[in-house]
Amino acid sequence: MPSVSVVIPARNEAAHLPAQLRALAAQDYEGDVEVILADNGSTDGTPEVARRVGGEILPRLRVLLAANRPGPSAARNAGWRAASGEVVLFCDADDVADPGWVRAMVRALADHELVGGRLEAERLNDPVTLAWRSPPAQTHLPRAERYLPFAMGSNMGVRVEVLRSLGGFDEALDRSGEEPDLCWRAQLAGCSLAFVPDAVVHYRLRRELRPLLRQQRNWGMGSVDLYCRFRDRGMPRTSTVGALRHWLRLLVGAPFRLASPTQRGRWASRVAYRWGRLRGSIEHRTVYL
Repeated sequence: MPSVSVVIPARNEAAHLPAQLRALAAQDYEGDVEVILADNGSTDGTPEVARRVGGEILPRLRVLLAANRPGPSAARNAGWRAASGEVVLFCDADDVADPGWVRAMVRALADHELVGGRLEAERLNDPVTLAWRSPPAQTHLPRAERYLPFAMGSNMGVRVEVLRSLGGFDEALDRSGEEPDLCWRAQLAGCSLAFVPDAVVHYRLRRELRPLLRQQRNWGMGSVDLYCRFRDRGMPRTSTVGALRHWLRLLVGAPFRLASPTQRGRWASRVAYRWGRLRGSIEHRTVYL
């Protein structure tokens, strides 16, 4: 069985981290597993929580201080570069992995260079929070911007030699887009990417509106970053007419959406995403609305 390194980037996740550490301690994989928490400058005692909780249940837990540069890409890179495993699995500190997660990911990595598992959102989220966001795909990997599929960093596995050959995550993509960028570069280099439906991670969505809107805006801006990087490699330009239709629907539907707390969050998140695309287009002096 190949040795495995599980890398968890974390910043101020002391409240949620214990559940993920306990989930990793309960994995049914029979091979060698190390867990690396790459702390990205927490101020809430996340490293101390990791040592206290994980030290009792995860004999190969390592807490790595990775605060030289902010952002999950920097933390993930620090984590995998310090890893000893033949394969590297990435998950997030605020989620919860199913007991068979490591086993399913490792099995799939025997045939593919990169894999992405299934994100299940109902266990950790209330109905209102779920209504604010489109649910994660349950039967396939997401396909960003009508281009290539990608695995999300909250449920991703990569052979370590692939990470070395690609140089890991691009830390310049510090607002979003680093996961598609890595997966797209790998696929364009000839690597295979597969969906692993039985590698389940229970996914926690942002419950407060302001962090959700910031995330959606950053995703919108990140989509423009990706377009500028991959347009010469086949990434299609978005339809300006289609974008204007999206804006028109958002404006016309505002009086109805704002009356309902459930619809209000969904409407606002879509506006934030479109605003991010507009802002990114202005920044890059291109049209990707």
